[in-house]
Amino acid sequence: MKRYMKNILALILAVALLTGMVPAYAAVDTQTTGGGLISETGTAGDFALVADGKTATLWIDTAESAPVQRVVSDFKDDIKRVTGQTPSISKDITLPTGPVVLVGTLDNSAQIKALVETGKITSAEVDAI
Repeated sequence: MKRYMKNILALILAVALLTGMVPAYAAVDTQTTGGGLISETGTAGDFALVADGKTATLWIDTAESAPVQRVVSDFKDDIKRVTGQTPSISKDITLPTGPVVLVGTLDNSAQIKALVETGKITSAEVDAI
């Protein structure tokens, strides 16, 4: 149970960090310039949650617990409040095309496990979030 709670807290922290640190390109505050968290233009290496009127898809494994499912729903609502655009949530077995935000735990997400198994991310990186 303690490990489960640790994973849930790690997931909530990850979503909070994504919400606060990943630029969302939207015209909500046209006064935001240089160094702001919301930008109308991106730079190389940025991951746009919203760009050109299109949103990144939020993906979650159907095996995830109710608290993790809730985090995805809340994150979707946060993106809408900030950008005016509503991202879709996918629970498909295969990942959707285009920009995708994976939300889940190492224990329950087949896609996150696959990323670890193929060496694209390490389990230490997932545990560190």
